[in-house]
Order: sequence, then C-alpha cells, then structure tokens
Amino acid sequence: MSLPKADAKVLVLIRVGTYGVVMKLPHTKIDIETVSTIIAQTAAEQVMPRFQALAEHDIRKKSRGELVTIADIETETELARQFLELLPCSAILGEESIEKDPDLMKLTGSNGPVWIIDPIDGTNNFASGKACFAVMVAFLNHGQVQACWIYNPIEGVMCHALRGGGVWCEDQQLGVQKAGQPIEDLCGTLSKRLVKRYDEIHQAGHTPLPRIVPHYRCCGREYMNLALGELDFVQFSFHLKPWDHAPGSLIGEELGCFQGFLPDAASYDATQGMSDGYLMIAPDKPSWHSLRTLLWDE
Repeated sequence: MSLPKADAKVLVLIRVGTYGVVMKLPHTKIDIETVSTIIAQTAAEQVMPRFQALAEHDIRKKSRGELVTIADIETETELARQFLELLPCSAILGEESIEKDPDLMKLTGSNGPVWIIDPIDGTNNFASGKACFAVMVAFLNHGQVQACWIYNPIEGVMCHALRGGGVWCEDQQLGVQKAGQPIEDLCGTLSKRLVKRYDEIHQAGHTPLPRIVPHYRCCGREYMNLALGELDFVQFSFHLKPWDHAPGSLIGEELGCFQGFLPDAASYDATQGMSDGYLMIAPDKPSWHSLRTLLWDE
C-alpha cells in the first residue's frame, strides 16, 4: 500500500525540532522528539500498512467484546520494546497487555515511570476502514501524568503535551481558543445521556444552545481536535480507561481548559486507574458551569 502523505509527515517529525529548544521528560534524559519519532515510525510500519487491508483472521473480539486487530497487538509490542530500551527502569501499561494481566492496572498507582499505551484508539473505526483513529501514549512518573502524545497516522499529525510546558502540534504551541465565549458559540461532543437531554431542550424551543456533533468513536481524535480548536468541549461517560483519557486530560489541563466530572466538578485522576462518571472538558470554568446547568438533569 502506498502511503506518500503519512510517510512525508513522518519525515518532517523526524527532521524538524518542534520546540526550538530540547524539551525533556521530567526526571529523565529523554527528549519529547525522540518519543514522537518512535510513535510516528511505529505507526508507519505497523498501523498504516494494515489499514483497509485486514484479513478476517486479523480481527477478533476480546473478553469484554471489544475488537482487537493484529495491528493493535504488534503496535503495542513494538512501542513497549522501544520505550523499555529508552528507559529500562520503566514499566508498560498497554490496552492489549492488560487483557492478559488485569493486575497491570495497579501500575497507575506507581511512583515510578510507566508508559501508558493505546496502540490504536478507535479500533472499531480502524477495523471497518474508517479513517478516524489515533495512537496514544502517556508518560506517568512520580504519581503524575508528565507528558502525552496523540498521533493521527492518516495525516501524519502529532499533538503532544508536557506538564508545565504546554500543548504542541508540530512547531506551534496551542491554547484554549474560546474562553469567555457564550455557549451558543461552542461546538462539542456529548455522551448518550446528555445528547438525550440536549434533544429534549432543543425540542422544547430552548435557546441559546451550543452545537453538538456525534462522538467520533475515538477519544484520541476528539482530544486532538479539542487541542486544535475544532472542538470546544468534549464529554465522556463511564469506564474511563487511563489509556483513553490520561493523554486527553493532560492536554485539556495544559491548554488551560476547565475539566471535571458532572455534576460537582470532581477532578479526573488517571493515577486512580479506571474511573466512572460523566467527565466534561470545556474552554473555561464559566462555560463548563453553563453547559452543566443546561444539560445536567438531576
């Protein structure tokens, strides 16, 4: 399969420094660019050649009924191998490895370095040939998510965040774009319960309302579009897995967004492992509360 667009972008990521200065992971000698290159190269070698080229035997269901493909497994294996070479004292928490060993979830409470890997976020999309998926990695150390990467292999675009160092897409630092705006100027995604509530108030003639779009079935691409300003708010519910939400939560924090669980704005903490509830990230605290007031039906 020919992949000129993705391959060209990978070369840019390898060749061009995105920050102008070398930014390193806290408490390590590892720079952000090295990890970005590993992710981009692995996606080019393990993910993209299999996109729209999976055989029936390349796809199966996991114990929870979710799909997994050969690309998920091989990508996680390769990323884990390279990350352990990069930092031998670290541990791996991967979406596919935890299927074999659920006790790995305890690593989220570790004080040492842990790589949290979602080899293909949006596997259902990937398996059905839809171009909406991402590779996500978060780096946990000293009890905090210190850095994260979300990579769109289709377009070769990387967003990454460093705690205290902001959110970056290639050579551009990103920030929240619609702080202070009324909710009718916002666009975002909602989970099923809040979509139902939105439809009820829309049918009742309530105005003003934000604009909503369907969930992508890929958390990574929603978080990436939040960073890029294509979405202004995102909202997810129940069974929030660290490989899905540790990267996006740090991106929201470093953008300057306000985030919390409905209805009381309790904070999300990836170091607690799996979380349940209705998590919402909005441009600022006033817009978060306005959305809550509008959409949360006690």
